[in-house]
Amino acid sequence: MKKTLKIISFIFLSFAILSTALILILNSTTFNVKLDENKLVNSNRTIVFYDNNDKVFAEQSKGLNITTIDSIPSHTINAFIAIEDKRFYNHNGVDYKALLRATFNNLKSGSIKEGASTITQQLIKNTHLSNEKTLKRKITEIKLAKQLEKKFSKNQILETYLNTIYFGDNCYGITSAAMHYFNKTPKELDINESATLAAIVKAPTYYSPFNDLDKSIKRKNLVLSEMLKQNYITKNEFEENINKPLNLSNSATNEYDFLYLTNNEISPYISKNPYKFGSLNIHTTLDTDLQSLLKDILNDYTTNKHEMSVIIMDKNASILAYFSTYGDNKRQIGSIIKPIGVYAPAIEENIVNSCTILCDKKEDFNGYSPSNYNDVYRNNISVKDSLCYSSNICAVKLLNSLGVKKSTDYLNKLGINLSNNDQNLALALGATEKGTKLSDITAAYCAFINKGYFSNPKCTKNIIKQTNKRVFGEDTAYIVSDMLNGAVKYGTAKKLSFTNDNLYAKTGTVGNKNGNTDAYTISFSKNYVLGVWCGAKDGELIPNSISGGTLPAKISADIWNKIEKEKGKQNSIDMPNSVSELNIDKTIYEQDNKIILSDDNAPSRYKLKYLFKNDNLPKEQSSRFTKPKIKSYETSVIDNAIKLELCVTELCGARLYKIISGKKELIFDTKDGNIYIDKKLKPNDINQYIIIPYYQTDNNIFYGKEVVLEKIKTPNLEFGDNWWDYD
Repeated sequence: MKKTLKIISFIFLSFAILSTALILILNSTTFNVKLDENKLVNSNRTIVFYDNNDKVFAEQSKGLNITTIDSIPSHTINAFIAIEDKRFYNHNGVDYKALLRATFNNLKSGSIKEGASTITQQLIKNTHLSNEKTLKRKITEIKLAKQLEKKFSKNQILETYLNTIYFGDNCYGITSAAMHYFNKTPKELDINESATLAAIVKAPTYYSPFNDLDKSIKRKNLVLSEMLKQNYITKNEFEENINKPLNLSNSATNEYDFLYLTNNEISPYISKNPYKFGSLNIHTTLDTDLQSLLKDILNDYTTNKHEMSVIIMDKNASILAYFSTYGDNKRQIGSIIKPIGVYAPAIEENIVNSCTILCDKKEDFNGYSPSNYNDVYRNNISVKDSLCYSSNICAVKLLNSLGVKKSTDYLNKLGINLSNNDQNLALALGATEKGTKLSDITAAYCAFINKGYFSNPKCTKNIIKQTNKRVFGEDTAYIVSDMLNGAVKYGTAKKLSFTNDNLYAKTGTVGNKNGNTDAYTISFSKNYVLGVWCGAKDGELIPNSISGGTLPAKISADIWNKIEKEKGKQNSIDMPNSVSELNIDKTIYEQDNKIILSDDNAPSRYKLKYLFKNDNLPKEQSSRFTKPKIKSYETSVIDNAIKLELCVTELCGARLYKIISGKKELIFDTKDGNIYIDKKLKPNDINQYIIIPYYQTDNNIFYGKEVVLEKIKTPNLEFGDNWWDYD
């Protein structure tokens, strides 16, 4: 026991000596570190935004907006103290108790995870130092914090801290944050709002109520709990605010534009080290012509009855224009998921071709029994038509064959993140736990015009790194696009057919018989992808008359018309060499539900054109015209004559031959009918007939295999009614 104590004592003594030595060394290296009061003043922060032609289109100035400590409510100040530095009034800039705890935890984990920074230290780090996690920076921070505490009062430190701290969304200081999040001055903030702002500063992007309200509220409630523990609020005040809704400034009446998306994109980048930036030049992907076009058209559709969002991207998912009354928030996407989560994966995996026949009938899938829109079912239907008409039954059947796991893998590659609760067949209809942003679902569709490659949606050129990864083959992307062209020509998106035959689209609707919540049209040309969403205000419904194929499709048609006028005709997507357009036999396809290549000599009306991947071509070819066959024949005797009835396949004929004196002689052609009666019979004679089917074109005649009929012998005696009974 004594030996163990000696070992432990030796370890601690060694650690203490090493730590002391290290601190002395680091202190010597930071000997000349001094507080710079000028750095405590919040400098001007200007962001200049450039469009895709490098022209300035907006400028944001985050200047010096100081609110004095006397104008900030005590509950606001206390919220920050409670969560950030509960012993703020009792230390001299460094909380050694918290520092010791953090040091122990860091040693235990083998890394620097905790900093135990006081508000004073945070102010020093934000204004004087970098974000690097090193012991030297920590000691420098501690030295400067002590200097700061000697020179300024606690209230002066608090005031400077609250006026410089970063709150996300390019907001520096309590004044900017209060206005941005709540449209208030700091003086007007209540307890609930104050706790929310105090919650944000730990990780502004992560805890922003605009980015994730649930996470923000959870952190806000932790702040309230700490305020209660430290007697800054009463039990009644805690209970009053714990479930109190946040009245955020971004109300449904606001309009959101391209700058809103850009700020969302750069905010996480700035949040990583918000205090090192002064002025920023942000080069964006904005097409000012398209942005103006959207604004002009959508002003006619903006109402107080529903929300609306519209986005335009290029093939790389670069956002060219954006307009919304709602913001880029997650919503249920309905049938919009079908092309990317069901049909494209099924074709990519060679499970089906676009002409594969599916049975569009009500069916139960182990307790899950979806229905089609308006309970319309089309029985046998091609994969292509099932997508064009947006059959729910067929989509679920395909997902069942594909597998939910496989579908989820493809969706993840396309930037559509799902939860464990989404792993079921309802995924085929877009039913997910958290929903999807319009920007994300539109970016997924960009893969169809980018040869199967996916890129993350982005507004900036010099901030977010461009991604470009293959999800589908170019052949799959083209075939699914062709299917979606059918949706425009005769399916659910036919409102766009009056605009341009070279458009491709999918509609989607979420709702029930009482009303809808979401309606979409995602459409694209060779150059652009257009996402349009109309939906209900939170907690409300829009009429069932507003579905994906109505208002969103009409808005889309207006936008495409305008794009064509200003940007030129939108061309169709080029067919890749990996895709073949082949004819299949229409009769066999419709009667037997089999995919067989048509006879090369078949008339055009007996052919159906479909696209196929070169690695999944039909192997069997019809020869019913090149090698015609006799369908059936029947022989009988009537009135002492031999009756032959011939049945041939459609468009084909047959010639009947008889062996006379050892030679084959033509006696009949079905172009004159299908029944021949041979009255030229002799007693005790052998009658031999041969049928040869044929198909004749203007330039050629094709013969099938001859059919030799059984010999018929006439009797040796007088013919009578029953002569055929004789051998």
